[in-house]
Amino acid sequence: MQTTPDAVIFDLGDTLLRQIAFDPLAGNDRLLQLAHPGHGMTPADIQEFASALDSQIARRTDGPELIFEFPCQSFQRMLFDTLGVTFTVDDARLEEEFWFASMQWEPADGVFDVLDLLRVRGIRACVLSNASFSGRLLQDTLRAHGMLEYFEFVLSSCEYGFRKPNPLFFNVALAKLGIAPSGAWMIGDKVAFDIEGARKSGLRPFWYNPSGIADPQAGDCEVLTHWSQLTQKIPNP
Repeated sequence: MQTTPDAVIFDLGDTLLRQIAFDPLAGNDRLLQLAHPGHGMTPADIQEFASALDSQIARRTDGPELIFEFPCQSFQRMLFDTLGVTFTVDDARLEEEFWFASMQWEPADGVFDVLDLLRVRGIRACVLSNASFSGRLLQDTLRAHGMLEYFEFVLSSCEYGFRKPNPLFFNVALAKLGIAPSGAWMIGDKVAFDIEGARKSGLRPFWYNPSGIADPQAGDCEVLTHWSQLTQKIPNP
């Protein structure tokens, strides 16, 4: 096994950044501020219909490796066109306004020590995220927390159709890096997506698990309960 990676691929949500709040009503309220008048809807009305719609959008699954992503902009278009709500801004702006109004993030404890070490050692890094939101918003969020500069690129599943654990999504990152799977480490907090996907794709998986919960599906996967443990796994040059 290669002891020093050519690149480390990171998950984003609850790996690099911890989500500390998600308030869809606040997001809906912000969007209604941008709507043309006369719709008669409240944030709660929007959320009731959004929840019902979400339950109908079952991700197409023919086994755990074939999982598809439904983009937020498509979801919002279906939602608001059905409700007869029109806006003064375009779809990309609606997605952005909902994201920043509804979500709050903070960097995971100790993650900058890891990112700084990778930079010093010349080990490349990128982000591979299961997200219905665009890569641009993921980049903006990483930039807001002083992280974006550490990564060569940030990939969102909604822009590729396939989600982790599908190897097709991992293959995109490997192709952009120009490296073999054996040269890449994958770090994420979801066993079913990050760890299983890394295994199927030939990457070395690390389960970021700060809560220390047990998951029999993790098997003999290497576990990180704090980012400091990863720095100990990267040998000195």
